[in-house]
Amino acid sequence: MLMDTVIEILLDFSGSMKDKLPFIKLMFYNDILPYLNYSSLIGIKTFSQINDAALTKQILDLSNTNKAELIKVVKSLGIPAGGTPTSSAIRTSLNKLKDYVTYYKKIILITDGEEDEGSDYVAETKRARLDGIYCQIHIIGIGLSTKAQKQARKMAKLTNGSFSFIPYSEANQKYNSGKFKFFLLDFYDSVKSSPTLEKIDNVKKADKIYPITNRPKYLEENIKFYKHFPSGYDLEIDYKHLPPILLLDFHTLNGILPLTKSRLDFIGKNSEVEGQNATVIFTNPLPEEYKYYESIGITEFQAIQIVLNFCVFEEQDKKVLKGFPYSVSLVPMQKNKQVDTWNINLMKQFDLEVICQERGYVFSNFNPFQGICGGIFSDYSLYSSLKLREYSDCIGFAWGLYFLSPKFDKKEVVINEFSSYSPQINAKYRNYKSELYFNPFKDVRPKRIWGCESPIELFVLQGLYLRKIFPEMQMCFYKDGSIFPNYYQMQESEIWISQNQLITAADFYFPEKKVAVFCDGKEFHNEAKDKAIAEKLNNIGVSSIRFTGKEINSSLSEVLDKIEKAII
Repeated sequence: MLMDTVIEILLDFSGSMKDKLPFIKLMFYNDILPYLNYSSLIGIKTFSQINDAALTKQILDLSNTNKAELIKVVKSLGIPAGGTPTSSAIRTSLNKLKDYVTYYKKIILITDGEEDEGSDYVAETKRARLDGIYCQIHIIGIGLSTKAQKQARKMAKLTNGSFSFIPYSEANQKYNSGKFKFFLLDFYDSVKSSPTLEKIDNVKKADKIYPITNRPKYLEENIKFYKHFPSGYDLEIDYKHLPPILLLDFHTLNGILPLTKSRLDFIGKNSEVEGQNATVIFTNPLPEEYKYYESIGITEFQAIQIVLNFCVFEEQDKKVLKGFPYSVSLVPMQKNKQVDTWNINLMKQFDLEVICQERGYVFSNFNPFQGICGGIFSDYSLYSSLKLREYSDCIGFAWGLYFLSPKFDKKEVVINEFSSYSPQINAKYRNYKSELYFNPFKDVRPKRIWGCESPIELFVLQGLYLRKIFPEMQMCFYKDGSIFPNYYQMQESEIWISQNQLITAADFYFPEKKVAVFCDGKEFHNEAKDKAIAEKLNNIGVSSIRFTGKEINSSLSEVLDKIEKAII
Protein backbone atom coordinates (compact mmCIF):
# COMPACT_ATOMS: atom_id res chain seq x y z
CA MET A 1 0.00 0.00 0.00
CA LEU A 2 1.43 3.38 -1.01
CA MET A 3 0.50 6.70 0.49
CA ASP A 4 -1.03 8.81 -2.28
CA THR A 5 1.16 11.64 -3.59
CA VAL A 6 0.08 14.97 -5.06
CA ILE A 7 2.49 16.98 -7.25
CA GLU A 8 1.94 20.60 -8.28
CA ILE A 9 4.24 21.90 -11.04
CA LEU A 10 4.68 25.69 -10.81
CA LEU A 11 6.02 27.19 -14.03
CA ASP A 12 7.36 30.75 -13.99
CA PHE A 13 5.60 32.49 -16.90
CA SER A 14 7.13 35.96 -16.46
CA GLY A 15 8.49 38.04 -19.36
CA SER A 16 12.09 36.98 -18.73
CA MET A 17 11.06 33.40 -19.60
CA LYS A 18 10.05 34.33 -23.15
CA ASP A 19 13.35 33.43 -24.82
CA LYS A 20 13.97 30.52 -22.45
CA LEU A 21 10.63 28.79 -23.00
CA PRO A 22 11.77 26.55 -25.94
CA PHE A 23 14.80 25.54 -23.84
CA ILE A 24 12.60 24.79 -20.80
CA LYS A 25 10.08 22.81 -22.83
CA LEU A 26 12.84 20.46 -24.07
CA MET A 27 14.11 20.02 -20.53
CA PHE A 28 10.54 19.38 -19.32
CA TYR A 29 9.81 16.74 -21.99
CA ASN A 30 13.16 14.93 -21.88
CA ASP A 31 14.52 15.26 -18.36
CA ILE A 32 11.65 15.95 -15.96
CA LEU A 33 8.55 14.08 -17.14
CA PRO A 34 10.29 10.65 -17.41
CA TYR A 35 11.08 10.83 -13.68
CA LEU A 36 7.61 11.61 -12.35
CA ASN A 37 5.48 9.00 -10.61
CA TYR A 38 2.31 8.80 -12.68
CA SER A 39 0.37 7.05 -9.95
CA SER A 40 0.35 10.50 -8.30
CA LEU A 41 -2.11 13.31 -8.78
CA ILE A 42 -0.30 15.86 -10.97
CA GLY A 43 -1.28 19.41 -11.87
CA ILE A 44 0.38 22.42 -13.54
CA LYS A 45 0.10 26.12 -12.71
CA THR A 46 1.75 29.08 -14.46
CA PHE A 47 2.41 32.30 -12.58
CA SER A 48 3.30 35.86 -13.55
CA GLN A 49 2.49 39.43 -12.54
CA ILE A 50 0.45 41.71 -14.82
CA ASN A 51 -0.28 45.37 -13.93
CA ASP A 52 0.98 44.81 -10.37
CA ALA A 53 -1.47 41.94 -9.90
CA ALA A 54 -0.21 38.39 -9.26
CA LEU A 55 -1.72 35.98 -11.78
CA THR A 56 -1.71 32.24 -11.09
CA LYS A 57 -3.39 30.12 -13.72
CA GLN A 58 -4.25 26.40 -13.38
CA ILE A 59 -3.54 24.97 -16.83
CA LEU A 60 -3.96 21.35 -15.71
CA ASP A 61 -6.09 20.34 -12.73
CA LEU A 62 -4.68 17.93 -10.18
CA SER A 63 -5.57 14.53 -11.57
CA ASN A 64 -4.26 11.12 -12.57
CA THR A 65 -2.63 12.04 -15.86
CA ASN A 66 0.16 10.78 -18.12
CA LYS A 67 3.25 12.01 -19.89
CA ALA A 68 1.46 12.60 -23.22
CA GLU A 69 -1.18 14.81 -21.59
CA LEU A 70 1.44 16.86 -19.78
CA ILE A 71 3.39 17.39 -23.02
CA LYS A 72 0.20 18.46 -24.80
CA VAL A 73 -0.61 21.04 -22.12
CA VAL A 74 2.87 22.57 -22.06
CA LYS A 75 3.11 22.67 -25.85
CA SER A 76 -0.05 24.81 -25.95
CA LEU A 77 1.42 27.56 -23.75
CA GLY A 78 1.39 31.10 -25.16
CA ILE A 79 3.95 33.89 -24.71
CA PRO A 80 5.27 34.64 -21.20
CA ALA A 81 4.93 38.19 -19.88
CA GLY A 82 5.06 40.23 -16.69
CA GLY A 83 6.86 39.85 -13.35
CA THR A 84 7.74 36.98 -11.02
CA PRO A 85 5.40 36.72 -7.98
CA THR A 86 6.89 33.49 -6.63
CA SER A 87 5.61 33.90 -3.07
CA SER A 88 2.05 34.38 -4.26
CA ALA A 89 2.27 31.30 -6.48
CA ILE A 90 3.66 29.14 -3.67
CA ARG A 91 1.03 30.43 -1.25
CA THR A 92 -1.76 29.66 -3.74
CA SER A 93 -0.41 26.17 -4.36
CA LEU A 94 0.11 25.37 -0.65
CA ASN A 95 -3.40 26.54 0.22
CA LYS A 96 -4.78 24.13 -2.35
CA LEU A 97 -2.53 21.22 -1.37
CA LYS A 98 -3.43 21.51 2.32
CA ASP A 99 -6.83 20.03 1.46
CA TYR A 100 -5.06 16.78 0.50
CA VAL A 101 -4.60 15.87 4.16
CA THR A 102 -3.62 12.21 3.70
CA TYR A 103 -1.40 12.86 0.67
CA TYR A 104 2.36 13.28 0.47
CA LYS A 105 2.79 16.75 -1.08
CA LYS A 106 5.38 18.05 -3.57
CA ILE A 107 5.85 21.25 -5.53
CA ILE A 108 8.19 21.40 -8.52
CA LEU A 109 9.06 25.06 -9.10
CA ILE A 110 10.68 25.98 -12.45
CA THR A 111 11.86 29.59 -12.48
CA ASP A 112 14.54 31.90 -13.85
CA GLY A 113 14.41 34.82 -11.44
CA GLU A 114 14.17 36.35 -8.00
CA GLU A 115 10.96 37.30 -6.29
CA ASP A 116 9.94 40.77 -7.54
CA GLU A 117 6.70 41.14 -5.63
CA GLY A 118 8.64 42.35 -2.61
CA SER A 119 7.86 39.17 -0.64
CA ASP A 120 10.05 36.36 0.66
CA TYR A 121 9.06 32.88 -0.47
CA VAL A 122 11.25 31.29 2.21
CA ALA A 123 9.15 33.09 4.82
CA GLU A 124 6.02 31.94 3.00
CA THR A 125 7.17 28.35 3.33
CA LYS A 126 7.91 28.80 7.04
CA ARG A 127 4.42 30.17 7.61
CA ALA A 128 2.95 27.15 5.86
CA ARG A 129 4.86 24.80 8.18
CA LEU A 130 3.57 26.69 11.21
CA ASP A 131 0.08 26.13 9.83
CA GLY A 132 0.77 22.41 9.66
CA ILE A 133 1.28 22.23 5.87
CA TYR A 134 4.24 19.99 5.07
CA CYS A 135 5.29 19.96 1.43
CA GLN A 136 8.58 19.20 -0.31
CA ILE A 137 9.60 21.95 -2.73
CA HIS A 138 11.96 21.04 -5.57
CA ILE A 139 13.36 24.07 -7.36
CA ILE A 140 14.82 23.97 -10.84
CA GLY A 141 16.52 27.34 -11.37
CA ILE A 142 17.34 28.46 -14.92
CA GLY A 143 20.33 30.83 -14.93
CA LEU A 144 19.57 32.20 -11.45
CA SER A 145 21.68 34.95 -9.91
CA THR A 146 23.89 34.10 -6.94
CA LYS A 147 21.38 35.76 -4.58
CA ALA A 148 18.46 33.81 -6.06
CA GLN A 149 20.41 30.53 -5.86
CA LYS A 150 21.09 31.12 -2.16
CA GLN A 151 17.41 31.77 -1.48
CA ALA A 152 16.35 28.71 -3.49
CA ARG A 153 18.77 26.43 -1.64
CA LYS A 154 17.48 27.74 1.68
CA MET A 155 13.88 26.94 0.77
CA ALA A 156 14.77 23.50 -0.59
CA LYS A 157 16.61 22.64 2.63
CA LEU A 158 13.76 23.97 4.76
CA THR A 159 11.24 21.71 3.01
CA ASN A 160 13.50 18.66 2.64
CA GLY A 161 13.33 19.24 -1.12
CA SER A 162 16.06 19.84 -3.70
CA PHE A 163 17.62 22.63 -5.72
CA SER A 164 19.03 22.15 -9.22
CA PHE A 165 20.82 25.00 -10.97
CA ILE A 166 20.68 24.95 -14.78
CA PRO A 167 23.28 27.24 -16.43
CA TYR A 168 21.84 29.48 -19.14
CA SER A 169 23.14 32.41 -21.11
CA GLU A 170 21.96 34.40 -24.13
CA ALA A 171 25.04 33.21 -25.99
CA ASN A 172 24.29 29.54 -25.37
CA GLN A 173 20.62 28.67 -25.60
CA LYS A 174 21.05 25.16 -26.97
CA TYR A 175 19.65 22.44 -24.72
CA ASN A 176 21.87 19.39 -24.34
CA SER A 177 19.94 16.63 -22.55
CA GLY A 178 22.98 14.53 -21.71
CA LYS A 179 24.82 17.51 -20.24
CA PHE A 180 21.91 18.90 -18.23
CA LYS A 181 21.02 15.55 -16.67
CA PHE A 182 24.11 16.14 -14.56
CA PHE A 183 22.70 19.41 -13.20
CA LEU A 184 19.42 17.67 -12.33
CA LEU A 185 20.99 14.93 -10.21
CA ASP A 186 19.66 16.38 -6.95
CA PHE A 187 16.17 16.45 -8.44
CA TYR A 188 16.49 12.85 -9.64
CA ASP A 189 17.81 11.81 -6.23
CA SER A 190 14.75 13.29 -4.54
CA VAL A 191 12.39 11.63 -7.00
CA LYS A 192 14.07 8.25 -6.56
CA SER A 193 14.26 8.30 -2.78
CA SER A 194 11.31 10.48 -1.87
CA PRO A 195 9.30 8.77 0.88
CA THR A 196 6.04 7.20 -0.18
CA LEU A 197 4.89 5.92 3.19
CA GLU A 198 5.38 2.53 1.65
CA LYS A 199 3.81 -0.30 3.56
CA ILE A 200 6.43 -2.96 4.24
CA ASP A 201 5.38 -6.55 3.53
CA ASN A 202 6.90 -9.47 5.37
CA VAL A 203 9.12 -11.86 3.50
CA LYS A 204 6.94 -14.94 4.02
CA LYS A 205 3.48 -15.43 5.47
CA ALA A 206 4.87 -18.36 7.44
CA ASP A 207 7.45 -16.08 9.08
CA LYS A 208 4.87 -13.93 10.85
CA ILE A 209 6.40 -10.94 12.60
CA TYR A 210 4.86 -9.62 15.79
CA PRO A 211 5.27 -6.29 17.59
CA ILE A 212 6.96 -6.16 20.98
CA THR A 213 4.38 -6.99 23.66
CA ASN A 214 4.17 -7.63 27.44
CA ARG A 215 5.72 -4.28 28.18
CA PRO A 216 6.37 -3.51 31.87
CA LYS A 217 4.00 -1.01 33.48
CA TYR A 218 7.02 0.69 35.05
CA LEU A 219 8.22 1.79 31.59
CA GLU A 220 4.75 2.79 30.41
CA GLU A 221 4.45 5.16 33.37
CA ASN A 222 7.94 6.65 33.44
CA ILE A 223 9.51 6.95 29.98
CA LYS A 224 8.80 10.20 28.17
CA PHE A 225 7.84 9.82 24.49
CA TYR A 226 7.42 6.06 25.08
CA LYS A 227 4.08 5.60 23.30
CA HIS A 228 4.51 8.23 20.62
CA PHE A 229 7.20 10.19 18.80
CA PRO A 230 6.86 13.96 19.18
CA SER A 231 6.56 16.29 16.19
CA GLY A 232 8.76 19.26 15.36
CA TYR A 233 12.00 17.99 16.91
CA ASP A 234 15.44 17.62 15.36
CA LEU A 235 17.17 14.34 16.23
CA GLU A 236 20.68 13.79 17.56
CA ILE A 237 22.32 10.43 18.22
CA ASP A 238 24.18 9.69 21.44
CA TYR A 239 27.22 7.98 19.95
CA LYS A 240 29.16 7.47 23.16
CA HIS A 241 27.37 4.20 23.90
CA LEU A 242 28.32 2.70 20.52
CA PRO A 243 31.68 0.93 20.09
CA PRO A 244 34.23 3.33 18.47
CA ILE A 245 35.30 0.70 15.93
CA LEU A 246 31.66 0.23 14.90
CA LEU A 247 31.38 3.99 14.34
CA LEU A 248 34.56 3.88 12.27
CA ASP A 249 33.06 1.09 10.18
CA PHE A 250 29.90 3.14 9.65
CA HIS A 251 31.91 5.90 8.01
CA THR A 252 33.39 3.44 5.51
CA LEU A 253 30.06 1.77 4.66
CA ASN A 254 29.11 3.84 1.62
CA GLY A 255 29.43 3.71 -2.15
CA ILE A 256 29.87 0.30 -3.79
CA LEU A 257 31.24 -2.41 -1.49
CA PRO A 258 33.24 -4.40 -0.80
CA LEU A 259 36.44 -2.87 -2.04
CA THR A 260 38.64 -5.58 -3.54
CA LYS A 261 42.24 -5.85 -4.76
CA SER A 262 41.17 -6.69 -8.31
CA ARG A 263 38.97 -3.58 -8.42
CA LEU A 264 41.90 -1.41 -7.30
CA ASP A 265 44.20 -3.08 -9.85
CA PHE A 266 41.66 -2.40 -12.62
CA ILE A 267 41.59 1.32 -11.72
CA GLY A 268 45.38 1.53 -11.48
CA LYS A 269 47.50 4.23 -9.86
CA ASN A 270 45.63 7.50 -10.35
CA SER A 271 47.07 9.84 -7.72
CA GLU A 272 49.98 10.61 -5.45
CA VAL A 273 49.78 10.24 -1.68
CA GLU A 274 52.71 11.32 0.49
CA GLY A 275 55.03 11.18 -2.48
CA GLN A 276 53.94 7.67 -3.53
CA ASN A 277 51.81 6.62 -6.52
CA ALA A 278 48.48 5.37 -5.19
CA THR A 279 44.94 4.39 -6.15
CA VAL A 280 42.40 6.87 -4.78
CA ILE A 281 38.66 6.24 -4.89
CA PHE A 282 35.61 8.12 -3.61
CA THR A 283 32.04 7.39 -2.56
CA ASN A 284 30.97 8.31 -6.09
CA PRO A 285 32.53 5.55 -8.22
CA LEU A 286 35.00 6.49 -10.93
CA PRO A 287 34.07 5.59 -14.53
CA GLU A 288 36.77 2.90 -14.35
CA GLU A 289 34.98 1.29 -11.40
CA TYR A 290 31.74 0.96 -13.33
CA LYS A 291 33.75 -0.47 -16.25
CA TYR A 292 35.32 -2.97 -13.87
CA TYR A 293 31.95 -4.31 -12.73
CA GLU A 294 30.63 -4.41 -16.30
CA SER A 295 33.75 -6.33 -17.37
CA ILE A 296 32.99 -9.09 -14.83
CA GLY A 297 29.27 -9.15 -15.63
CA ILE A 298 27.94 -7.46 -12.48
CA THR A 299 25.23 -4.90 -13.25
CA GLU A 300 22.83 -5.22 -10.27
CA PHE A 301 23.62 -4.18 -6.68
CA GLN A 302 21.71 -4.61 -3.42
CA ALA A 303 21.03 -1.33 -1.56
CA ILE A 304 21.71 -1.94 2.15
CA GLN A 305 20.49 0.54 4.76
CA ILE A 306 22.02 0.99 8.22
CA VAL A 307 19.12 1.34 10.67
CA LEU A 308 19.26 2.37 14.33
CA ASN A 309 16.66 1.84 17.07
CA PHE A 310 16.68 3.94 20.23
CA CYS A 311 15.66 2.79 23.71
CA VAL A 312 14.89 6.27 25.07
CA PHE A 313 14.81 9.86 23.84
CA GLU A 314 15.91 12.78 25.99
CA GLU A 315 14.67 16.29 25.28
CA GLN A 316 17.49 18.77 24.77
CA ASP A 317 17.35 22.54 24.30
CA LYS A 318 15.69 24.19 21.28
CA LYS A 319 13.41 21.34 20.21
CA VAL A 320 16.15 18.71 19.91
CA LEU A 321 15.84 15.04 20.92
CA LYS A 322 18.82 12.88 21.75
CA GLY A 323 18.36 9.18 21.02
CA PHE A 324 20.21 6.40 22.86
CA PRO A 325 20.79 3.41 20.53
CA TYR A 326 20.02 -0.14 21.62
CA SER A 327 20.18 -1.85 18.21
CA VAL A 328 21.91 -1.46 14.84
CA SER A 329 20.58 -3.44 11.86
CA LEU A 330 21.29 -3.85 8.17
CA VAL A 331 18.11 -3.67 6.10
CA PRO A 332 17.99 -4.34 2.33
CA MET A 333 15.72 -2.24 0.15
CA GLN A 334 12.79 -4.34 -0.99
CA LYS A 335 10.15 -4.47 -3.70
CA ASN A 336 7.22 -6.88 -3.81
CA LYS A 337 8.55 -8.81 -0.78
CA GLN A 338 11.89 -9.43 -2.52
CA VAL A 339 15.31 -7.85 -2.12
CA ASP A 340 15.41 -4.93 -4.56
CA THR A 341 18.48 -4.10 -6.65
CA TRP A 342 19.79 -1.02 -8.42
CA ASN A 343 20.95 -1.37 -12.01
CA ILE A 344 24.41 0.01 -12.79
CA ASN A 345 23.02 2.37 -15.45
CA LEU A 346 20.63 3.88 -12.92
CA MET A 347 23.41 4.31 -10.37
CA LYS A 348 25.49 6.25 -12.90
CA GLN A 349 22.81 8.95 -12.98
CA PHE A 350 22.90 9.66 -9.25
CA ASP A 351 25.21 11.29 -6.74
CA LEU A 352 25.90 8.25 -4.57
CA GLU A 353 27.62 10.36 -1.95
CA VAL A 354 24.34 12.20 -1.29
CA ILE A 355 22.26 9.01 -1.40
CA CYS A 356 24.57 7.09 0.95
CA GLN A 357 25.27 9.76 3.54
CA GLU A 358 22.06 11.78 3.81
CA ARG A 359 19.33 9.29 4.63
CA GLY A 360 16.93 10.85 7.15
CA TYR A 361 14.27 8.16 6.66
CA VAL A 362 12.17 6.26 9.16
CA PHE A 363 10.73 2.72 9.39
CA SER A 364 7.71 2.52 11.68
CA ASN A 365 6.71 -0.72 13.44
CA PHE A 366 10.31 -1.90 13.15
CA ASN A 367 10.96 -4.73 15.60
CA PRO A 368 14.75 -5.30 15.38
CA PHE A 369 14.43 -8.71 17.01
CA GLN A 370 12.21 -10.01 14.21
CA GLY A 371 11.87 -7.56 11.33
CA ILE A 372 9.53 -4.97 9.88
CA CYS A 373 5.94 -5.70 10.86
CA GLY A 374 3.64 -3.94 8.43
CA GLY A 375 4.89 -0.41 9.06
CA ILE A 376 5.50 2.59 6.83
CA PHE A 377 8.65 4.03 5.27
CA SER A 378 8.81 7.82 5.26
CA ASP A 379 11.20 10.73 5.55
CA TYR A 380 11.80 11.98 9.09
CA SER A 381 10.10 15.38 8.76
CA LEU A 382 6.93 13.86 7.32
CA TYR A 383 6.83 11.01 9.85
CA SER A 384 7.27 13.32 12.84
CA SER A 385 4.40 15.50 11.58
CA LEU A 386 1.93 12.58 11.42
CA LYS A 387 1.70 12.15 15.22
CA LEU A 388 1.29 8.39 15.00
CA ARG A 389 0.69 6.42 18.20
CA GLU A 390 3.33 3.73 18.38
CA TYR A 391 6.13 2.78 20.72
CA SER A 392 9.17 4.93 20.00
CA ASP A 393 11.62 2.05 20.53
CA CYS A 394 10.09 0.36 17.47
CA ILE A 395 10.94 3.20 15.09
CA GLY A 396 13.96 2.42 12.90
CA PHE A 397 16.03 5.41 11.76
CA ALA A 398 18.05 4.99 8.54
CA TRP A 399 21.57 6.24 9.30
CA GLY A 400 23.31 5.45 6.01
CA LEU A 401 23.35 3.23 2.95
CA TYR A 402 25.76 1.29 0.75
CA PHE A 403 25.51 -0.73 -2.45
CA LEU A 404 26.57 -4.36 -2.20
CA SER A 405 28.11 -6.34 -5.03
CA PRO A 406 26.56 -9.84 -5.22
CA LYS A 407 29.84 -11.53 -6.17
CA PHE A 408 33.41 -11.06 -4.96
CA ASP A 409 36.39 -13.07 -3.76
CA LYS A 410 36.45 -12.86 0.04
CA LYS A 411 40.21 -13.29 0.02
CA GLU A 412 40.52 -10.07 -1.99
CA VAL A 413 38.39 -7.86 0.30
CA VAL A 414 40.17 -4.70 1.42
CA ILE A 415 39.13 -3.10 4.73
CA ASN A 416 40.73 -0.56 7.03
CA GLU A 417 43.67 -2.35 8.61
CA PHE A 418 45.84 -1.25 11.51
CA SER A 419 49.54 -1.16 10.72
CA SER A 420 50.41 -2.12 14.32
CA TYR A 421 48.40 -5.36 14.08
CA SER A 422 49.88 -8.62 12.89
CA PRO A 423 48.82 -9.91 9.43
CA GLN A 424 47.04 -12.78 11.18
CA ILE A 425 44.92 -10.46 13.35
CA ASN A 426 44.03 -8.23 10.39
CA ALA A 427 43.05 -11.33 8.38
CA LYS A 428 40.75 -12.52 11.20
CA TYR A 429 38.90 -9.20 11.28
CA ARG A 430 38.74 -9.01 7.48
CA ASN A 431 36.95 -12.37 7.40
CA TYR A 432 34.69 -11.42 10.32
CA LYS A 433 33.62 -8.11 8.77
CA SER A 434 33.16 -9.62 5.32
CA GLU A 435 30.59 -11.98 6.81
CA LEU A 436 29.01 -9.22 8.86
CA TYR A 437 28.69 -6.45 6.26
CA PHE A 438 29.15 -8.00 2.81
CA ASN A 439 27.14 -11.21 2.86
CA PRO A 440 24.41 -10.66 0.20
CA PHE A 441 20.83 -10.82 1.48
CA LYS A 442 18.72 -13.77 0.34
CA ASP A 443 15.49 -12.28 1.76
CA VAL A 444 14.33 -8.96 3.20
CA ARG A 445 14.67 -9.80 6.88
CA PRO A 446 17.00 -7.35 8.69
CA LYS A 447 20.33 -8.46 10.11
CA ARG A 448 21.12 -7.15 13.60
CA ILE A 449 24.85 -6.36 13.94
CA TRP A 450 24.94 -4.82 17.42
CA GLY A 451 22.79 -4.33 20.49
CA CYS A 452 20.17 -5.99 22.67
CA GLU A 453 19.15 -9.47 21.58
CA SER A 454 15.63 -9.69 23.04
CA PRO A 455 12.75 -7.48 24.24
CA ILE A 456 13.37 -8.34 27.89
CA GLU A 457 16.94 -7.07 27.56
CA LEU A 458 15.56 -3.88 26.06
CA PHE A 459 13.15 -3.48 28.99
CA VAL A 460 15.97 -3.82 31.53
CA LEU A 461 18.16 -1.38 29.60
CA GLN A 462 15.33 1.17 29.47
CA GLY A 463 14.75 0.78 33.21
CA LEU A 464 18.46 1.26 33.93
CA TYR A 465 18.49 4.41 31.81
CA LEU A 466 15.62 5.79 33.89
CA ARG A 467 17.81 5.30 36.96
CA LYS A 468 20.87 6.79 35.23
CA ILE A 469 22.72 3.48 35.26
CA PHE A 470 24.68 2.72 32.09
CA PRO A 471 26.00 -0.85 31.76
CA GLU A 472 28.20 -2.43 29.13
CA MET A 473 26.12 -4.52 26.70
CA GLN A 474 26.67 -8.07 25.40
CA MET A 475 29.84 -8.71 27.39
CA CYS A 476 31.83 -11.81 26.46
CA PHE A 477 33.82 -13.78 29.06
CA TYR A 478 36.70 -16.05 28.01
CA LYS A 479 38.48 -18.94 29.69
CA ASP A 480 41.74 -16.99 30.03
CA GLY A 481 39.95 -14.29 32.03
CA SER A 482 39.64 -11.84 29.14
CA ILE A 483 36.44 -9.79 29.05
CA PHE A 484 35.19 -7.92 26.00
CA PRO A 485 31.75 -6.51 25.17
CA ASN A 486 32.09 -7.39 21.49
CA TYR A 487 34.53 -7.99 18.68
CA TYR A 488 34.66 -4.26 17.97
CA GLN A 489 36.32 -3.59 21.34
CA MET A 490 38.45 -6.70 21.01
CA GLN A 491 39.82 -5.27 17.78
CA GLU A 492 40.72 -2.03 19.58
CA SER A 493 42.87 -4.13 21.92
CA GLU A 494 44.77 -5.66 18.96
CA ILE A 495 43.91 -9.27 19.81
CA TRP A 496 41.62 -12.03 18.55
CA ILE A 497 40.11 -14.72 20.76
CA SER A 498 38.32 -17.61 19.12
CA GLN A 499 34.71 -18.36 20.01
CA ASN A 500 35.71 -21.81 21.28
CA GLN A 501 37.37 -20.03 24.23
CA LEU A 502 34.11 -18.34 25.22
CA ILE A 503 32.57 -19.14 28.62
CA THR A 504 29.40 -17.13 28.05
CA ALA A 505 28.06 -13.75 27.00
CA ALA A 506 26.21 -11.67 29.59
CA ASP A 507 23.46 -9.28 28.57
CA PHE A 508 24.84 -6.50 30.79
CA TYR A 509 28.04 -6.01 32.75
CA PHE A 510 29.27 -3.54 35.36
CA PRO A 511 33.10 -3.68 35.08
CA GLU A 512 33.88 -1.65 38.22
CA LYS A 513 31.95 -4.12 40.41
CA LYS A 514 32.53 -7.15 38.16
CA VAL A 515 28.81 -7.99 38.11
CA ALA A 516 27.23 -9.74 35.13
CA VAL A 517 23.45 -9.61 34.51
CA PHE A 518 21.55 -12.23 32.52
CA CYS A 519 18.00 -11.91 31.17
CA ASP A 520 16.61 -15.38 30.52
CA GLY A 521 13.64 -16.11 28.34
CA LYS A 522 11.78 -19.30 29.19
CA GLU A 523 13.29 -21.25 26.29
CA PHE A 524 16.85 -20.47 27.42
CA HIS A 525 16.43 -21.28 31.12
CA ASN A 526 18.45 -24.31 32.29
CA GLU A 527 19.32 -24.43 35.99
CA ALA A 528 22.21 -26.90 35.71
CA LYS A 529 23.82 -24.98 32.84
CA ASP A 530 23.30 -21.64 34.59
CA LYS A 531 24.96 -22.96 37.75
CA ALA A 532 27.99 -24.22 35.81
CA ILE A 533 28.40 -20.85 34.06
CA ALA A 534 28.12 -19.00 37.39
CA GLU A 535 30.96 -21.15 38.82
CA LYS A 536 33.20 -20.47 35.80
CA LEU A 537 32.56 -16.75 36.07
CA ASN A 538 33.25 -16.82 39.78
CA ASN A 539 36.62 -18.46 39.02
CA ILE A 540 37.64 -15.36 37.02
CA GLY A 541 36.31 -13.01 39.70
CA VAL A 542 32.90 -12.19 38.22
CA SER A 543 29.61 -12.52 40.13
CA SER A 544 26.37 -13.00 38.27
CA ILE A 545 22.62 -12.48 38.75
CA ARG A 546 19.79 -13.78 36.59
CA PHE A 547 16.23 -12.70 35.95
CA THR A 548 13.49 -14.55 34.12
CA GLY A 549 11.34 -12.96 31.45
CA LYS A 550 8.35 -13.22 33.78
CA GLU A 551 10.15 -11.24 36.51
CA ILE A 552 11.18 -8.53 34.05
CA ASN A 553 7.74 -8.20 32.46
CA SER A 554 5.73 -8.14 35.68
CA SER A 555 8.12 -6.73 38.32
CA LEU A 556 10.73 -4.61 36.51
CA SER A 557 11.05 -2.12 39.37
CA GLU A 558 12.05 -4.93 41.75
CA VAL A 559 14.53 -6.29 39.18
CA LEU A 560 16.15 -2.85 38.92
CA ASP A 561 16.31 -2.59 42.72
CA LYS A 562 18.23 -5.89 42.88
CA ILE A 563 20.67 -4.74 40.19
CA GLU A 564 21.27 -1.44 42.00
CA LYS A 565 21.90 -3.32 45.26
CA ALA A 566 24.38 -5.68 43.54
CA ILE A 567 26.49 -2.84 42.10
CA ILE A 568 26.61 -0.60 45.19
